[in-house]
Amino acid sequence: MDAAAAPGGQTGHLPAKRGGTAGGLGWTPPPAGLELLQAIYVVRHGERAPVRMRLLNADPPMPIRWNFCHTARRFDSAVLRVLEDRGDGEALVRGSLLPMVTSPRLHGLPPGYRLATSHAHIERAVEYAQEGPTSTPGDEGDCLLGELTDQGRLSLLQLGMRMRELYVDQLGLVPPVLRASDAPMLYFRCTNVNRTLQSLEQLVTGFTEGSDVAPRAPDAFVPRIFVRNAPEENMAPQPQSCPRLATLMQRFEKEAAQLYNPQLRKLDEDVCPHNNGMPPRVDGRPRLSGLVDSVRAAQAHGIPLPEPFNDHGVLDLMERAVVHEWFAGFRAQDPNERRQYRRLAFGDMLSSIYRRIEAKAAAPDADPLRLAVFLGHDATLVSMLHSIDCFNGRWPAFGAALSMELFRERSAGGTPPAAPKAPAPTKERDVLPEVPSGFCAYARVRCATDQQMYAAATATRRCASPPVPRLATTSRGTPSSARWRPSAARCMTGC
Repeated sequence: MDAAAAPGGQTGHLPAKRGGTAGGLGWTPPPAGLELLQAIYVVRHGERAPVRMRLLNADPPMPIRWNFCHTARRFDSAVLRVLEDRGDGEALVRGSLLPMVTSPRLHGLPPGYRLATSHAHIERAVEYAQEGPTSTPGDEGDCLLGELTDQGRLSLLQLGMRMRELYVDQLGLVPPVLRASDAPMLYFRCTNVNRTLQSLEQLVTGFTEGSDVAPRAPDAFVPRIFVRNAPEENMAPQPQSCPRLATLMQRFEKEAAQLYNPQLRKLDEDVCPHNNGMPPRVDGRPRLSGLVDSVRAAQAHGIPLPEPFNDHGVLDLMERAVVHEWFAGFRAQDPNERRQYRRLAFGDMLSSIYRRIEAKAAAPDADPLRLAVFLGHDATLVSMLHSIDCFNGRWPAFGAALSMELFRERSAGGTPPAAPKAPAPTKERDVLPEVPSGFCAYARVRCATDQQMYAAATATRRCASPPVPRLATTSRGTPSSARWRPSAARCMTGC
């Protein structure tokens, strides 16, 4: 294991794992006669540096420089090179044949020259601004704000390895050797943020290690990671693109402040001296969510904290206030308002997940998808857990994951039984208890018995024209996303 520098620039071993993925995936065998067809994961990125520097005047102070980011400082970057055309579609550079690139939008090359794709060895360093014409270079391994740390990379690498052990080695859901033709079996997607991209790269590496054939073989498997443009991103609530959602979120933020600020006053004496004299408040400066973020990031890397933040009662109160501020809309008292909030905040994402499950259930042998991973943020995971009504009220740890698995019932002869009777509707959920180390609740979705679970999958972030239609179901009692047709109306206040 590579060594990483500890706070203060001292080099040492990576800190003990705190709050990330557990030692196993908590998987238990299904009832007899069921065959696993598909697994879908929703994952939070790994440990990172705080997104802003806070608690700098605390006792002990939060370090200004986080020296936990050695891995990404030296890397290969894809570049273009102008090379002499050999005439056979390839170019020779430094002893390697490179594929030529043709683009109708690139001009200005002299005759006999072409573009070729290559890799350049790059080293990136953190620089600190200061007054005057010069700047201050950082130490090797210094982190940028919000950057995935070496510990975060390790967490997601280990998660991918455990997924391989389960779904490849133990269950055989994915073949041990992958070829180009197997690409439709796997789907990987993340938000367009460096820490989620890097987290997913680590997970994919852990999952596919040893799976590929020779890299230059014609049928070599190359993992593909999908990323969306910001206006089309649905892995977290998007209030900036939906005024109605923004209005609802602002209301619940004010509600959280009114409810929790009086309770937080009892922490003033202990917290204020470490927070530039400012009291901890939901709508304070810094906001309470920022304090919790810094504390959780420090805990994940073994950074000493001021004594008040080592008190579970203090952190529990602060965390409950922030959870209410961010996610109370998912459990609003008014059922119509709760339904609307869930649709606007996460309905599009939940619907896309459900459509994948539904497609596999409808044609298990024709649909190729066996494993999908959606890697996002804390808001992604909490929104998902709220939408299926199994959120435990705790902020998800770095690297936490939720899995959903689809099974097919088979007869003794190995063929699907004919027209099974639909089970009676139930509100029970097959949810296992939380496993150690903060690994998020593991949910095995019962698609055919719980319609409420997919109530939020009925519309996208675009507002549905009122009145909202009732849940459509198939003959087996499973919600049919194909029957939902969101309107083209923009998401405005009248939704």
